[in-house]
Amino acid sequence: MTERRAFPLSVYRPADSGSRHAPSATHNRIWAVEGSVTPADEAAGLPIYRVQRKPLVALGRGQGAVQTGEVVYLIPYVGDPTAWFAFGGNFAWSTDSRVRQAWGDRPLPIHDHHEGP
Repeated sequence: MTERRAFPLSVYRPADSGSRHAPSATHNRIWAVEGSVTPADEAAGLPIYRVQRKPLVALGRGQGAVQTGEVVYLIPYVGDPTAWFAFGGNFAWSTDSRVRQAWGDRPLPIHDHHEGP
């Protein structure tokens, strides 16, 4: 179990972002949370995103699938756990060194382009 972390992040988006109706398309800052969301997070007044981690798998010649690390990305905090979201072209980042320590040295892709239910 990872410890709870929550940080405000700046949103970076291209001019032709595919997430026109997503929160990251209309807000310059978001609140990223890893762990449980608290009432204090909701009181921050920013759209809340949950940090997701998945294994990064590559195909090695003659070895099959090999885990090579993990992918860290953001999804909207919504009440419907069956909602599907895809990457819409926007990223989130902060100059706060705690963000790099928690989630790595690269901007976090925002998966808030709504795809299903």
